Amino acid sequence: MRINNGERVMGESPVPHAVLNLKEPLYVGGVPDFSKLARAAAISTSFDGAVQREQCTLRPQIGLTSLCTLAPSRSKVIIEKAAGDSEAIAFDGRTYLEYHNAVTKSQLTNEIPAPEALDYALDHSEKALQENHFELSIKTEATQGLILWSGKGLERSDYIALAIVDGYVQMTYDLGSKPVVLRSTVPVNTNQWIQIKAYRVHRDGSLQVGNEAPITGSSPLGATQLDTDGALWLGGIEKLGVAHKLPKAYSTGFTGCIRDVIVDRQELHLVEDALNNQTILHCSAK
Repeated sequence: MRINNGERVMGESPVPHAVLNLKEPLYVGGVPDFSKLARAAAISTSFDGAVQREQCTLRPQIGLTSLCTLAPSRSKVIIEKAAGDSEAIAFDGRTYLEYHNAVTKSQLTNEIPAPEALDYALDHSEKALQENHFELSIKTEATQGLILWSGKGLERSDYIALAIVDGYVQMTYDLGSKPVVLRSTVPVNTNQWIQIKAYRVHRDGSLQVGNEAPITGSSPLGATQLDTDGALWLGGIEKLGVAHKLPKAYSTGFTGCIRDVIVDRQELHLVEDALNNQTILHCSAK
């Protein structure tokens, strides 16, 4: 056991036992009935305070099963963030994080989904979208780089994207007829946090960076939905089809920090919701 940066405290159980047999659920903050706990544990009251982050790792033995699941309880739980403790992720131009482009209610509100909904939630994404609502804050000195992408991995396909081009944010989307390009007038390569709001409702799009008035545009008559493969990428994308004929900035990875990401008016948890196994770097939220 180690607390903060203190020395590690070690211990060892007596021989011959070497396996921990856990037949009960994992509880955090207390248990339903303290009388059922081992007397040697000498625990009779629940924890009063805040838990910021929890990681559960179990290594099952051969022939045994291991389940590390947080189950709902009847107790009232208050989930809070420390003041100023915003989750900010650093991107180095080679860090591409993948998410579902629609995030389940349980992911966004810290609710625990019903058991029968777990399989569905693990693969929940929307592939045909009538609307897109993105909000996020960035801090960068880069003049080029792809911030966000959702589309298909095909050469010619629908997509919506946010990128920094020559120091300014561009929002580009194509519903299958002709790309719409909205360009901000606010420089963002200032190494200062700035908020971006990008919306699309059917054919109409809107981009707002900082305190500028929204920049609007509309795609030609025709399709109103965005057909995607269900993925949302932050920081870049592994491979961008050359047929999109986008500026080089769209095939350049983003370098800087991203935080406060909102997808369809719901918070995206940048660490917990990531689907790929890239090394995630954190940066100061200041």
